[in-house]
Amino acid sequence: MKNASRMMLDSAFKSKGFRHLSTGMNIRSKSSIDKAAYDEAMSALNEALRIDPKLAYAHFEKGLLRAKVGDHEGAIKDFEAMMNVNKTGTAALIAHFHIGEAKGNLNCYNDAEQEFTKVISLDSKCIFAYIKRGYARLKLNRHQDAFDDFTKAIKLAGKNPDEELCASYSGLCIACKHLGMEQKASEYYGQAKSVLHCRSAFQYFMRGEAHKLFGDKDAALKDYNDALNKDPNCVPAKAAMEELTKSSSQQGNNTSNNPTEIPLGSAESFLNMMREIRASYQSVDNPNVQEILNKFIQLLDEYPDAEAETRLSRAEFNLHMYDRVANAAQKQFTLESAQKDYESVRKTNPYSQVAAAGLEKIARLLPPASSSAPSYSPIYN
Repeated sequence: MKNASRMMLDSAFKSKGFRHLSTGMNIRSKSSIDKAAYDEAMSALNEALRIDPKLAYAHFEKGLLRAKVGDHEGAIKDFEAMMNVNKTGTAALIAHFHIGEAKGNLNCYNDAEQEFTKVISLDSKCIFAYIKRGYARLKLNRHQDAFDDFTKAIKLAGKNPDEELCASYSGLCIACKHLGMEQKASEYYGQAKSVLHCRSAFQYFMRGEAHKLFGDKDAALKDYNDALNKDPNCVPAKAAMEELTKSSSQQGNNTSNNPTEIPLGSAESFLNMMREIRASYQSVDNPNVQEILNKFIQLLDEYPDAEAETRLSRAEFNLHMYDRVANAAQKQFTLESAQKDYESVRKTNPYSQVAAAGLEKIARLLPPASSSAPSYSPIYN
């Protein structure tokens, strides 16, 4: 995959739009991207395409940029546009691979499996396509097919540690476990655990899945956390982390002396309401935004068992508002409010990557000698 991308990039050097392409690439490659950086990068890439409509690599970069901020459906359209511009097998190989990843991130595993199959039909030695197809097949409960894919990946990789051996051993461990091959599962699990330093987020994630299957939740959480440290946008690692921490939290509540039970219907209703409120954040000019916010704050007291989800959402909104208020006191208030919510979440869930990323951003934005938050609430009142 790396060689294929390099071939496309080499041809892009000759384009008149390369200067703008390079600008977009440099921004996209940063570890984190805020809205201003995203807009700047997208503008540069669009300008590159205006100058050279046949610059396929600009479509590719747009797809990577959208995927980085979670717009996987938009990314798929960009990768498809790349194939329409560049009809070569190299472009198709890259596009199908990244479309497969986007489909997987959207939980469309049948589609993802088909995309990786297309990659393999173009390059039968693409190790990463076998690994990603193997994972999609695990999610589809096609364990024997997944076993075959991971076995093929290991055969192609040989003893090269750069070629995702840890992910393959982890995948074989999971497949064998589901196929009732307990001894083989344990052997592959031991081989996956023997890898001291994984080279990609997906390797850590796959080993985390193996740890979880074998009941070692602490090791699973560590690997998920390491995956997100490698790549904060690793979607399966994010989902696995949230699921496992939520499960651990629920078990803790069930074993406490005075458990607080919330009927499933109430919890589901709350989460649906949360999603509706969060969706409203996308339009700051919403005339009912104050009413929505007041309802949101009220929810925090009414549903204490969903406190972490509520606090994270409110913190995200405050960061969202930071760029949209001009008054210095308002800006400081949004940051300090978000900081309190993120810190509260980290106390109960030290592995929360959303909270960690939020606190890291606030540390960059908040003045060193920040005073306590003002007694008034310029945003909410």
